[in-house]
Amino acid sequence: MKVNNKHDGKAENNNKAMVNEFRVGRMIGKGKFGKVYLAEHMKTKMVVALKKIEKKVVKEWKMERSLIKEIKLHLTLDHPNIVKCYGVFECEDNIYLIL
Repeated sequence: MKVNNKHDGKAENNNKAMVNEFRVGRMIGKGKFGKVYLAEHMKTKMVVALKKIEKKVVKEWKMERSLIKEIKLHLTLDHPNIVKCYGVFECEDNIYLIL
């Protein structure tokens, strides 16, 4: 599953971040498709929520298209009352949202 990390609809080939760039702390939330962890980007020291979504669960529920639409929408939102999505990256088993 390829997730677009840009707003222009083109495929994103080069991930902006990798999970090993974060110091992952305790779990702060859990949902149907994955878990949310408190994390710190080691280079910038920015504290974020790192949402880890399991691809196999998304496929089991046949939610790939809905998830991609949700991520694209979330990346376009910019409002003080809505959690900011700073980026998305993926590995073989998971998709990560930086919130």
